[in-house]
Amino acid sequence: MDKPSYFSIVPPEVRYDKTLSSSEKLMYSEISALSQKNGYCNASNRYFSSLYEVHSGTVSRWLKNLQEAGHVDVYRDEFGNRNIKVKGVNKNVNSTSQKCEGGINKNVKHNNTRRTNKYNKGSGGHSMSAMIDSDSRFNELSSVSGMQDSLDTFEAHRSEIRKPMTTQARVLMLGKLVKYKEEGHDVCEIVDKAVEMGWVSVYPPKEKAKREENVAPIRGGVL
Repeated sequence: MDKPSYFSIVPPEVRYDKTLSSSEKLMYSEISALSQKNGYCNASNRYFSSLYEVHSGTVSRWLKNLQEAGHVDVYRDEFGNRNIKVKGVNKNVNSTSQKCEGGINKNVKHNNTRRTNKYNKGSGGHSMSAMIDSDSRFNELSSVSGMQDSLDTFEAHRSEIRKPMTTQARVLMLGKLVKYKEEGHDVCEIVDKAVEMGWVSVYPPKEKAKREENVAPIRGGVL
């Protein structure tokens, strides 16, 4: 994706927010530059990860912090696609829009109804990030911060290695993640690790070595 040539807008509420890191403020700036006229952007975590050369999990944390600070709204549209809406920006300041990666061309009539998630192309069914909201079996995963973004990144990874996920594969993987979450594991970390290692599935962290039995030494020599 070409870098946008438009100015970004960072309001003082963001510039002087001491709870944000410089990287988070820079990400806000990029979001505002990528935003379309209606004030939202749907650039993927993979785009930001590549732009800033950081792990997708880091991008998720930055976005979460921006959201918790009240500077952006993150939501899913009716098709399950993530959108980011910036706050504090006057949409009339610049009438020129910039289309994000995978964004909607507003000049093409009904284009939004034709948008296809490239991660799911040829594999059928809804994305895992959409399934955790629509399928009661996986609802508990939707409460995990960054879960949907991690799942989208994993599906992108599977597509890149030419092993796109089928509907059944999604069901099985989400079932595993529910189990891991119930066991107390960090499921986002599990998914991010699978992407980092180039795996085709997810696995729980290796269990720590068993503790050595505390055997009290025999004192006074051999009995």
